[in-house]
Amino acid sequence: MNNLEFAIAMEREGEQYYLKQAELYKDNEGLRNVCILMAKDERVHANIIDDLLHNVRNKLSDRDFLSEVKSIFKDAPDVNIKSDSVNKELDFYKEALLKEQESINLYKELKGKAETVEEKAIFEFLISQEEDHCHLITELINFLEKNGTLPEASEYGFSCNIK
Repeated sequence: MNNLEFAIAMEREGEQYYLKQAELYKDNEGLRNVCILMAKDERVHANIIDDLLHNVRNKLSDRDFLSEVKSIFKDAPDVNIKSDSVNKELDFYKEALLKEQESINLYKELKGKAETVEEKAIFEFLISQEEDHCHLITELINFLEKNGTLPEASEYGFSCNIK
C-alpha cells in the first residue's frame, strides 16, 4: 500500500467513524449534523485522492469547507443550559479534534515522503482541509464551553444530505 492508498483508506475510515457517531447521536440533531458534514467531507477527500491515484486529473479547487457551515455562531443567542448531554458533546468534539490533529500530523509526514509534485499537492490540500475541520471543531468546543449548548440545527445553515 502506497502513501496515497493509505490516505484513501484513512479518509474512508474517517467517513465511517463520523457516520457511526451520527447514528449514535441521532437524538442530538446538531451533533448528528456536524458528524454528517464531517463524513461528507472525508468522502470528498477520499474521492480526490482516488482520482489522483487513477491518473484522473482532479483540479484541486480551494474548497471552502467553512463556507458550507455558513456562520454557525453568527447571531446565535446566548443559552445557558446545564446537562449531561453537554459533557458528552464536549467529550465527542475533543476526541474528534484529536483525530483531526493526528490526521494533520500524518499528512505532514506523508507529504515529506511524497515522490511527486502531485502527491505533495494532494497532501498540502488534505492538510488545509483537516485544519479547517480543526477550526470548526474548536469553535464548537468554545461555544459549548461558553454557552452550555449549541444553536438549534436549523440555525447551522448547512445541508447534511449525504449522497
